[in-house]
Amino acid sequence: MAEPSKFLSVSSLEKIYGFMGSTRVGLQSTSFHLPKSAFFTLLGPSGCGKTTTLRCIAGLERPDKGAIRVGDKAVFDSDAGIDVAMDRRQFGMVFQSYAIWPHLNVFENVAFPLRVSKDRRFRATEIKKAVGEALDTVGLGGFAERHATRLSGGQQQRVALARAIVRRPDLLLLDEPLSNLDAALREEMRNELRRLQQQMGLTTVYVTHDQSEALELSDRIAVMNAGRIVQIDTPRTIYFNPVDQFTAGFVGTTNWLQGEVDRTSGDTVVVKTDAGARVEYAGASSYSCGDKVSLAVRPEAVEIVPAGTEHAPGQNEIEGRIVFSGFNGSLTRYQVQVGNVTFQAYGSPKSTLKLHDTVALRFDPASVVLFARQTG
Repeated sequence: MAEPSKFLSVSSLEKIYGFMGSTRVGLQSTSFHLPKSAFFTLLGPSGCGKTTTLRCIAGLERPDKGAIRVGDKAVFDSDAGIDVAMDRRQFGMVFQSYAIWPHLNVFENVAFPLRVSKDRRFRATEIKKAVGEALDTVGLGGFAERHATRLSGGQQQRVALARAIVRRPDLLLLDEPLSNLDAALREEMRNELRRLQQQMGLTTVYVTHDQSEALELSDRIAVMNAGRIVQIDTPRTIYFNPVDQFTAGFVGTTNWLQGEVDRTSGDTVVVKTDAGARVEYAGASSYSCGDKVSLAVRPEAVEIVPAGTEHAPGQNEIEGRIVFSGFNGSLTRYQVQVGNVTFQAYGSPKSTLKLHDTVALRFDPASVVLFARQTG
């Protein structure tokens, strides 16, 4: 019997497409394990291996090596010679393009997996019941006879979801399913996806390059880069405690300062930055005086106030000049020139600070993330 924490188990999965010089290009020895009903996201830039991982799980790609198990069943194991055909894995999948049949109505699009099933034959009454339940679940009850070409983008996405869940699959696989929708529909469908996943208890693997989607939807996220997983953790941990500079820079917006360790005392590190300011970091570290480091600070951790405002005890404070101000309704986004660095900070939507104003930027030492500076 599979361990509860390992309903989906991907072990040492590899899929290499070729070489660029001496570097292998493709998916490199990837492993992760998911409990039942988890919402797990593979997040990363184009070409990082996230879609290849999903396609290997689905059976659309054959890995070079490794193993994939769902529950007690191995669907791929290179050592044991197991490779279950895609149509016998009984996973639901939604593609970026929806893949709706334009010549079929909504009912027949959703019924398609039942009609072509190879492991069992479904009676007409079973198909009618299953399709009706799936359409009700995604909010399309009453649309069964509607022609597919008469649906909006959001409705087509719901049809694709209904088709993916009509057989109550063990696993739901979603490949950038919201990328073709406009901003308002994306937000609506994001909420719908999470509601549906929680309602049905579906173990879900979601692929996206959109950090906001990943952070909001996921129980856990795997950040991928160059064919490898660089960090797996909860959204909050990945956002506030990234393990490396790639993750810190890719997930969310980050301000960067370069510098050299000036002094250390217990868990406090003071860095003399290339921008001229000294910045304090509060956290366990193994840095020594003279070490070259990079500091990351999130814009929302930065308070922006007029220069000359009374200093706040215990806070880092650096001075600069506003070079950009943009109002977007919920906040005002500022870019502040600090020496040779442009810092981003968020102010109140009612802020009266203006372009070219000299300002002070304040942030807590605990909000700073410190990395050894990358070279080369």
